[in-house]
Amino acid sequence: MKLRKYGYLTVVSICLLLAAGCAVRFETTGRTAPYQPSEGDAMVRIGPEYFPEFSDDYSISSLKEAINQSVKYLAKLKESATVRYAKDVYTVRELKESLSFFLTVINETNGDFAALNQQIRDHFAVYVAAGSDGRGSMFFTGYYMPALKGSRVKTDRFRYPLYSVPPDKITAELGSFKEPLKGETIVGRLIGTKLVPYYTSSEIMGGVLDGRGLELFWVDDKVGLFFLQVQGSGVIELAGGGSVYVGYGGGNGHTYKSIGKLLADEGKIPLSDVTLQTIKKYLREHPEDTDRILSYNQSYVFFRETKEAAVGAAGMPLSAGRNIAIDKSVFPLGSLVFVSSNRAEFASNGGVKETVPLTRFALCMDTGGAIKGPGRADFFWGSGKEAESQAGVMKSHGRMFFIVKKKTAP
Repeated sequence: MKLRKYGYLTVVSICLLLAAGCAVRFETTGRTAPYQPSEGDAMVRIGPEYFPEFSDDYSISSLKEAINQSVKYLAKLKESATVRYAKDVYTVRELKESLSFFLTVINETNGDFAALNQQIRDHFAVYVAAGSDGRGSMFFTGYYMPALKGSRVKTDRFRYPLYSVPPDKITAELGSFKEPLKGETIVGRLIGTKLVPYYTSSEIMGGVLDGRGLELFWVDDKVGLFFLQVQGSGVIELAGGGSVYVGYGGGNGHTYKSIGKLLADEGKIPLSDVTLQTIKKYLREHPEDTDRILSYNQSYVFFRETKEAAVGAAGMPLSAGRNIAIDKSVFPLGSLVFVSSNRAEFASNGGVKETVPLTRFALCMDTGGAIKGPGRADFFWGSGKEAESQAGVMKSHGRMFFIVKKKTAP
């Protein structure tokens, strides 16, 4: 998201997409639907006989709020602009009307999922994400909004800075120079007339930006600060009372490298056990190794103070349990989706008791540095301990369906 995110939970290698043009099969609801995706297609339209059973395990009021936020986002765009879903093209106006109509359907069916399914079959087109394997396999991770203790001034306790965006940081859109590079950006700084890569996280943590007046806040926990950068948004609880929100201001342009994967490769934590919680535990118990581990990831996030909590890449506040981060070069921001995956149920001691189905409508309102390609999505859990727990352990496979109102025949 702009809120963030560099994906510390991305420790499982995602399978490569099948070669473009290769015939594949997508399995859903006990049936097998053959299709041949066109080159570059990240989703395919499916017939009603292959629809999943649509249901929802969360509060309907939160869904209504998330839909309204998506409508507000689309209202900021040019109505005649177009968005492609597989081979179908919709205008922004049609997408707004689709969301508004779905909201009407939600109100009318009022929790009757049999009626809701019938309405979707009658009035909506459904597209399945091709996934990482071309057969619909999605990999879901989670993120949340952490809280850190902090101060507006440096003290013996609060000595780790959150930096605002440096004025010498330059972002270049490469598509402006060469059409094949459209969508690609680089981040750097000028030395004389030469553009060079911006400072690495090691250089920044080593003090290269000190003395420039860029410090927004100071916090007392460098491990917590690292994960605040991973999440890209959070709350700073001020020592003198009160709290403020901070959000993603920009990055240094360096590629994210997973410290979870590093710890697994070094035999510190079994790969299957790598979660937010186990990474934090290792770093707390091995302070002598913390700087080396944190410096492995050379990407760095700059912050800005925000008036609202958790503002995503679409520029709207995120709804806990209802928004996901996707690769916006693959899937359209503002889209309504249905997610079929799993989530954790926790025991009284905080451990995972079991995994249970997660079946939920959500809106694509964010992006993430590690959320790349047609097989990845990141689920926003909100703030607080429960959100941290859910986000920290979520490494779930599943499927994702896009839902758009059918075009009216001319």
